[in-house]
Amino acid sequence: IHSVNTVYRDVTTRLSNVSSRISMGQDRTLVQPTEQSVPVGDQSLETIQRQIGPRYRLEKELGRGGMGVVYMAYDTQLERRIALKFLGGLLEQSPEFHERFLREAKAAAKLNHPNIISIFDIGGTKGRIYIAMEYVEGGSLHRYLQAKGKLSPRETISIFTQVCSALMAIHDAQIVHRDIKPENILIAKGGLVKLTDFGLAKIGDSRVTRTGAVMGTPCYMAPEQVLGKETDPRTDIYATGLVM
Repeated sequence: IHSVNTVYRDVTTRLSNVSSRISMGQDRTLVQPTEQSVPVGDQSLETIQRQIGPRYRLEKELGRGGMGVVYMAYDTQLERRIALKFLGGLLEQSPEFHERFLREAKAAAKLNHPNIISIFDIGGTKGRIYIAMEYVEGGSLHRYLQAKGKLSPRETISIFTQVCSALMAIHDAQIVHRDIKPENILIAKGGLVKLTDFGLAKIGDSRVTRTGAVMGTPCYMAPEQVLGKETDPRTDIYATGLVM
């Protein structure tokens, strides 16, 4: 509803309340409160730091979405800034989301391309799993558009030429992203584009999501994805056209 009409009644308030309940873990009918089910985002940086050990030094939260929370961190061994993505606390109780989170790391780690986010490491302690990935100093295309407004044709072509280059690489690797949207396109300083978030990726003929399930972001989904049918590289191309 919000994607069609942002002022529809109290939709914004309702979305905020739902997001808060999911993040805070207050819906006790879904998950009983246990030490393992406390959402990552509700804990202090100090608490999470103790759980993951000394190698990665957490600095601040960068953002959160349906699949987890991302923090800026410093790799004390390799002496570089990275992004650490944790699976959301409630989602950790789901084997399906756990497998999808691991699949995201495997999918991105297969790829070596300047327009695709690099995966450095995957690990976990005390039930917390994380992906250590390249930190992009900049922000998403969504934030970039909010700050700058409408882009010129020249800049639009520059951005989407890079997006298409990334898509060619993942499709050649038999991967379908299935969640192309402005939030998953990062714009680094200097204009370098990085495609990220392979949480819904389909690798070859593998399938984690059950047949007929609809996963993705409605505003940017191709018809076959909306209908829960089989997806292929054309699904990503359609979504890219909508974003552009």
